[in-house]
Amino acid sequence: MQKFIRVAVVVAVLAPMLLAITGCRTSAQNGALIGAGAGALGGYVIGNERDK
Repeated sequence: MQKFIRVAVVVAVLAPMLLAITGCRTSAQNGALIGAGAGALGGYVIGNERDK
């Protein structure tokens, strides 16, 4: 569980930086980027719980 918390903190810190660097031109691109990030985080959580 501590590893999960550590990864979540790193993602929470790095995600805004990456979004600021890359940026998107349209709101559709922003939505796709946010959806991809949420999907990746959800997949990690589900996969992590399934391995236990």
